Amino acid sequence: MNKQEAVEELIKTVYNSNSDLILEEDEIKRLNDFFKSVDCTQDFEKICGENSIELIEISKLKSGRYEIEKQFNQNKALQPGILSECNYVETLAKIFKLNKCLDFDQTPINKVPLECRNYLNSGYQTFSAARYLYYSTSNPNIFIFQYGNPANGDAEIIINGNKVRIEFKERSAKAGEYDITGLYNDNGELLISEDFRKNTPEYIPLIKKFNEETNVIEQIGHNYSNFDEETKIKSVMEYFLRHNIDVIISSTSENELIVLTPKCLEIELPSGERVITTENSEIRTSGRNYGKIFTKDLFMKVLKDMNAVEISDSKYEVSLNNELVEIVNGRGTSTPSRIKFNKIFFVDINDAETSDDKVIFDIQDVHQLKPSISMHIKINGSKDELKQYFLNNNNN
Repeated sequence: MNKQEAVEELIKTVYNSNSDLILEEDEIKRLNDFFKSVDCTQDFEKICGENSIELIEISKLKSGRYEIEKQFNQNKALQPGILSECNYVETLAKIFKLNKCLDFDQTPINKVPLECRNYLNSGYQTFSAARYLYYSTSNPNIFIFQYGNPANGDAEIIINGNKVRIEFKERSAKAGEYDITGLYNDNGELLISEDFRKNTPEYIPLIKKFNEETNVIEQIGHNYSNFDEETKIKSVMEYFLRHNIDVIISSTSENELIVLTPKCLEIELPSGERVITTENSEIRTSGRNYGKIFTKDLFMKVLKDMNAVEISDSKYEVSLNNELVEIVNGRGTSTPSRIKFNKIFFVDINDAETSDDKVIFDIQDVHQLKPSISMHIKINGSKDELKQYFLNNNNN
């Protein structure tokens, strides 16, 4: 069996099996919401005991329970999307009748089945690259590694010695957010760096389209999404291909596990709908990451527009009532964390002095939000529609 045959075996097995998810989407959401609301410094076992009815679903996910307990033991919140990943990988393991789950944080190397050890990616000596192993003693030719390292993908299923690289995506999910590392100039033109050309070349057409039609200054406070669907889908497809993703594992609205290949992302279903759509994909003029001011002339203009008063060489005073000034809360909290200037610049509230509706800050403490490309995908195909596609196109 070669690699392509292993991929085909995976696809055939999923589409010819009952692939109902172990937990439905709303159950995963309920668990995520519950653990967001709980103080992670509390004792995990005590929480489970006091909320046994609310948490009955988590007992169905071995790795999901391990992940929650580990995070609580470190006083950390759950990693976004991790319960969905555990749900997908354990459903896949169930389909292949892999009934054992090893936690690499708790397992010495001599307890790992010999036939599995040589297939672990780099870091296997300390298991830093892998989180869990799913296997069966009755079928040593098939097993799954679930990884926690982006360099290794989300998971790999080994079928008769062939590694099939897997990416997990929720049915409606963010496909990634990528800083535009060249940033932009004082005229608002997005710049393409060599780093961006090397690491995310599939998104260059989106940047070029943006620059042809608009600029960051015109779009401040808004996100730009005027891209045709064909271009966005092609970019997502090329991203998966370039990262050597063999298959994408997701689910349908009927809570069934499905498998896709990068090449099939651009096909049309019999209904005329695409397998995926990319609604809400956009260029964000102010993304989630930031750095020091990189458009100094633009910032000086913003200072002028805010009627800022220079107190010393680098300190300024601005009215908090100015329409370009905004106090924002920390993500997921009601506690003020930043003072924003014209949406794209900000100072940490702890680095500023506020009194009498004024804020005083040093330019050296001001940060500028980096622009980014935020990609989203939504799975539209049903399991039956996708099964028919793969039956008719077994080389995809």
